[in-house]
Amino acid sequence: MKRLIYRILLLLLCVVGILPLSGQSDKLSAELLEARKQMVYSHHEEAYVAGILTGKQFTDYNNKFKQFFLGKYTSQGSLVYDGVLFEDIELQYNIFTQDVIALMETHRSERYVEVTPDKVSAFSVYEHDFVHLAGDSVMAPGIYELAYGGVNSSVFIKRTSISNKLVDGNQINIEYEPVSKYFVRNQFGTFRVSSKKKLIQAYQKSPRLIRIIKTNRIKFSKKKIEQGLVEAVSKLEEIENQ
Repeated sequence: MKRLIYRILLLLLCVVGILPLSGQSDKLSAELLEARKQMVYSHHEEAYVAGILTGKQFTDYNNKFKQFFLGKYTSQGSLVYDGVLFEDIELQYNIFTQDVIALMETHRSERYVEVTPDKVSAFSVYEHDFVHLAGDSVMAPGIYELAYGGVNSSVFIKRTSISNKLVDGNQINIEYEPVSKYFVRNQFGTFRVSSKKKLIQAYQKSPRLIRIIKTNRIKFSKKKIEQGLVEAVSKLEEIENQ
């Protein structure tokens, strides 16, 4: 994750003109990143919560945990906010609202904050890596899990949930049902993938891919499609890049 975030940071710095595209030493890069971080820090009284508290407070956290990725509790992770890497922050991801939630603790207070979404470019939670993508004709702009990132191919997952109202007498309860959509980006384009057939089509019916799936007995059932996609694509990349 750190390597991924470092690459994203360098790209962001190149885009805004802070860091030239080439010819920079690691020492210089580190100095520029630190300078960028201090610039964000300078806008706030407490350096620990620099920039992040510009988001609004998330109230009633304990009653809304079913909206969150992999459970109720926050997980220690990393966050690229406004081009700056913050590490060892307690985070959660609200897949219903698509907001990153940060647990901000200082010597004076503790609160959950919805991080300003347009300033989030990458984060990790429960050892899963997420990135903010501009989108294309197949994938809408937004936050996607980067399940696999290779030289020629990447596997992305859009994590969302839908809400259902359940009436129990005079009481209305809301249940959240997770929904996942899978995408592959490769040298042929971007593809929505929901089955083995769709994956094979995304690679122009590659004989290598077909052989990999058959030899390794890779399954693409509803419960195993995520594992199957990552295994198949990563093995194909390994062979193609030997």
